[in-house]
Amino acid sequence: MPWAAFKRCLSLPNITSITFEPRTSYIGIYPFPGHEIGSIPLALTAFSYNPDIWRILDKDPSQAPLHTDENGSPNMVNLYTTESLSLSPLVLRIRETLQSLTLPIEIAPLDRMVLLSWPQLRELSLSGQSPNGVSPSLLRNFVTALPRLARLSVQLARKFSQGRLSLLGPKTCHSTSLALSSSTLAYPDPSDAIFSIDSISLRELSIRDQPRYYYHLGFSDVAKCWYAPIWSSAEALSVLRRMEMPNLHTLELVYETDNDDDELLRHISSSFPHLTHLELHRYRKDRKQIVPHAHVAQMLASAASLRSVNLNLDFHDDPELYCENMAERSRYKRVKDGRGWELASIFEACPSLEYVALLVM
Repeated sequence: MPWAAFKRCLSLPNITSITFEPRTSYIGIYPFPGHEIGSIPLALTAFSYNPDIWRILDKDPSQAPLHTDENGSPNMVNLYTTESLSLSPLVLRIRETLQSLTLPIEIAPLDRMVLLSWPQLRELSLSGQSPNGVSPSLLRNFVTALPRLARLSVQLARKFSQGRLSLLGPKTCHSTSLALSSSTLAYPDPSDAIFSIDSISLRELSIRDQPRYYYHLGFSDVAKCWYAPIWSSAEALSVLRRMEMPNLHTLELVYETDNDDDELLRHISSSFPHLTHLELHRYRKDRKQIVPHAHVAQMLASAASLRSVNLNLDFHDDPELYCENMAERSRYKRVKDGRGWELASIFEACPSLEYVALLVM
């Protein structure tokens, strides 16, 4: 993204929202001039820069030779630094009018953001790979200081040394007036205080993975690069029981089964009277287990308010859909299609249901 093109976009008086494509690259450019950003009249209400997480596997950004010096020799410049120097002045400049912000955490200037007021910010989304050496208190202090925050998304890939996401810290340590209508969190600590705040107004809850856990199961380079501490059934059940969410209409949950699996499914189907959209990624702890897909569907089908259901049930024979033996592939496709129709038939018990999807790897 060259500065001349970006400057032209910023200079257009009717532009109030800017979104970058996931594959936008800052390789080979110099940082945007901060003094010019400061001279352009701006009234942006939405800014979104959410680069593809897979770029970390393509090439380590911290080792990318981005420029050459006057003698033509490589100048090793950190890609994150280039992005931060280019975008941080803009983000800080529009803080008074900004209502929606999406940034990779690697370049978010949290140390400066936390010192400023963000009076209009209602939607905050942080992505990328959780960096080492960043104090959890920075994120906590920033999030809890946003007076109008309603929608929060923190989806950070985790390194093996980092454990689970600590957002607000242990539930006994911090009090906050935070009240959200939407919360999306990847690998949160089940004991985090975020699950003890007022959740009466919460309409959307997603406890998920980043990147998707099926990539960890299927690709060794993903499994070697990132830690994937998804919840167990027991942890999910404990958190959902702790939260009072009478207005919840959308729930996404990624978890690994244990002895509380049936109780978790029963709680989901009976505790949220307005639950309309459900997405479950249910992974087998025992990789030899045969998935009781009909049983899972029957337990969920008692949720009368459901209108759409997305299921990833981690079938033991999913990889056979892509085997080289065409006869075996055809056989499994018939099995897969049969399961789909079987689940659709079971979910007909939901009077408002419009859509059922079954993820098959």
